[in-house]
Amino acid sequence: MELISVCSRSFSRHPLLRKEILDIYPNVQFNDEGKRLVGDGLIHFLKDSSRAIIGLEILNRETLSKLKKLKVIGKYGVGLNNLDLKALEEFNIKLGHSPGVNRRSVSELVLGFSIDLLRNITKNNKTWNPETGRLLSNCTFGIIGCGNIGSDLANLLKPFGTKILVHDLRKIEGFTQVSLIDLLKNSDIVTLHVPLDESTFNLLSMAEFSLLKKNALLINTSRGGIVNEKDLFSWLNENPLSRAAFDVFEEEPFNDSPLLTLPNFFTTSHIGGGTEESILAMGRAAINGLKIL
Repeated sequence: MELISVCSRSFSRHPLLRKEILDIYPNVQFNDEGKRLVGDGLIHFLKDSSRAIIGLEILNRETLSKLKKLKVIGKYGVGLNNLDLKALEEFNIKLGHSPGVNRRSVSELVLGFSIDLLRNITKNNKTWNPETGRLLSNCTFGIIGCGNIGSDLANLLKPFGTKILVHDLRKIEGFTQVSLIDLLKNSDIVTLHVPLDESTFNLLSMAEFSLLKKNALLINTSRGGIVNEKDLFSWLNENPLSRAAFDVFEEEPFNDSPLLTLPNFFTTSHIGGGTEESILAMGRAAINGLKIL
């Protein structure tokens, strides 16, 4: 009987997803220890598996070369930067992937970040120090990457009357499309929704930060590595009226990041897809992905 392995911790903890996959595949091992599987530990966990559900675990060429029995991966979540796609093809490992299944979860987090930063909600928590805020309705919102999440966010913003600028490599209908430089210069809020690859690594560094308004807000819920974190630290330190809210970091967990020392930096722990609805959607998409072969 073939072995199915679930690497994702949040999938493994979810009773309904466990039941649904066991209804189809009776021989399933889950990551019940709740540890992040890396390196030799990941190889040991997957060495006898023919099918696997992968979340944020890194499957590079070296790791994949040692997984001789692996034939199919069901992707839990939408990002693919942790998978060596060329190696998957080389080793004839099929990938079941459903883009955009967590788009509303992420776009609502961006909306929450925006209102929080504009109205100083977190900053004023449990303290009596009223501060003047800003209206989202009067802001220009710059969306870098207008795919599944970016376009969903843009639709959520429409009722606010917010001016929306988008930057994308593709032609986007229904929105004002501008260059990256013009978006950075003219936006009050900038949010990132692009995949992490060679073309987007350190997409925003000091040269780009220098174009932003002195009181701009920067939000990243896509992937760590798209923003140069050392330059971000310098920019926020030099521009105290600017603020940033990040859900993702180049190195996770982020406990040692110097950004955490800044009063104008806010963070969550990679919870963009962490709603009950999106966990179910991502889990079911991953289960369906196992059926690709």
